[in-house]
Amino acid sequence: MADCTCQTSSAKCARHDAPPTLPLSQKLSFLGYVFFLVIPRTILNATTATITVFRRGLPLRKYLTSAFLGASLLHLKPGHIQYASPTSRQVYRAFMTSMLSKAQRRGQTDLVASLQTDTQPLPVGDASLLWMGSRKTARKFVLFFHGGGYVAPLMPGHVEWCWRVFVAPHIGTPNEVAVAMLDYTLCPAAQYPTVLKQAVAALESLLASGVRPDQIVVGGDSAGGNLTAHLLRHLLRPEPHAPPVHLAQPLLGAFLVSPWLTSDIAQVAMVENNGVDMICPRHIGLTTYHFYGAQPLPKDEDLVHGTESAYDNLASVVGDVYVTAGQQEVLRDQAVMWVDKVRRRNAGLKIELAVARDEGHDFILLEGDQQQTGPAMERMKAWSLDLIQGEGQKGKP
Repeated sequence: MADCTCQTSSAKCARHDAPPTLPLSQKLSFLGYVFFLVIPRTILNATTATITVFRRGLPLRKYLTSAFLGASLLHLKPGHIQYASPTSRQVYRAFMTSMLSKAQRRGQTDLVASLQTDTQPLPVGDASLLWMGSRKTARKFVLFFHGGGYVAPLMPGHVEWCWRVFVAPHIGTPNEVAVAMLDYTLCPAAQYPTVLKQAVAALESLLASGVRPDQIVVGGDSAGGNLTAHLLRHLLRPEPHAPPVHLAQPLLGAFLVSPWLTSDIAQVAMVENNGVDMICPRHIGLTTYHFYGAQPLPKDEDLVHGTESAYDNLASVVGDVYVTAGQQEVLRDQAVMWVDKVRRRNAGLKIELAVARDEGHDFILLEGDQQQTGPAMERMKAWSLDLIQGEGQKGKP
């Protein structure tokens, strides 16, 4: 299908097709931040991480990548990150074009339909859905929210792991999968609750097209895990600043990868893993400010520490929940506390928590960036195969 025919202004549509421009003064500022903050911080992070990695017996390569990403997210302003990064749509197009070319060269005609670019505008702001897999023939659908602290666009690793985990394993089966990646408005152009409204609009668009709730899986990584938790709570108890969604039956499933769930940093993992993980406690404060503004959520609305009954009867809106975190990441305890809270209030809900010993923050993304199907992808793939195809398909490639 054709790429976006946005019904928004040309200025809004332009942000999809090219990174924002910066005046000369801000370009010089960007270079200053890189040379005097990001590079020294990367060296410090890499040194600290290397010592800790060898002490704990962990694989080194991904922690070195984490050192650079963490330094960039910590010291670069949102405008700098967006200036230096391809847009979500550029990342999506590059992946789809490259994969389609490879499939055609190799004569893999069964992949061609799943690799057609298909961009669907949404009615809230300049958000859109970037489709992977054929939504015309798919029987199951994944609504995906990418991470990046709400300031960074979709990364190649996101698209890679969505393809490897959700789309490719189901091609040629009775339950083909299409993934709708939400290209939401980044901070500071939008803050909460705009992105929640865009997530609601994305889900509503699937339902309006005739897709049943029990054909839909929602989920995301890091900030995308935060958005997933917000959406699940909104489905249960609609928030006043976003339209309610009426489900005829529960969603098929939901997944939260290394989710950021509270601005509270009083957890053991924050101290234990500060210096080895991609994320540090200062990131939490910055992300809270970028997303929620100067006034964070009231405590009773906090996703972890909020009203105890907020997730009561979660099984009425989702049938299966998968949460994953790294033993070596600072957000580990947030994921554990959220799962414990949900379990206390939902004795019959199927919910799985996987805490991987060797992993830090969002290692499934790093596997995608390195174009490898590693342990994090394998676990997610096993869960999704069981969910989408059933037990008999688990061993198939």
